[in-house]
Amino acid sequence: EATASIDFQHPPARHHQLIIRELERLERGEIRRLMILAPPGSAKSTYCSIQYPLWHLARAPQENILCASNSQELAENFNRRRRNLALTPQWMALSQTKLAEDLQGAGHFGTQRQGGVRAAGVGSSIVGFRSHLNVLDDPIRGHEEALSSSALDKQWDWFHSEFRARLVPSGRE
Repeated sequence: EATASIDFQHPPARHHQLIIRELERLERGEIRRLMILAPPGSAKSTYCSIQYPLWHLARAPQENILCASNSQELAENFNRRRRNLALTPQWMALSQTKLAEDLQGAGHFGTQRQGGVRAAGVGSSIVGFRSHLNVLDDPIRGHEEALSSSALDKQWDWFHSEFRARLVPSGRE
């Protein structure tokens, strides 16, 4: 049995409420692109990369979501957390579906309704996948990479040629 933990014992802080409000605007289609910039430890990944994609998938289990991070390892770590939460009775009740028995990997898991979440590391090839929602979390590995114009140019090229190219015309980021 999957075990997963997200802290719901404490009410969201004011900055969490702001993040939630903006994610709800994204979900309603009031905006199509959202960027959240906040310091480390502010729960950006928890709200934007773990909870929001799962909430979206529960509401639209036939849609695909592409979630990327600075490395395949980090992307799959986040995806493992999402998958484990999607295996809980609470998520299954909310979504009115289950995960497909043959698609529950750390790199890609899917629902019985043909939707799912795929993880990708920045710079990786993304083939044969169209997404309705793209989530990019921590794309830059660290200070040295942030100061390298060649590394940033390479990431920018990947962002446009691989990551954004997978988004369906009506998709959100």
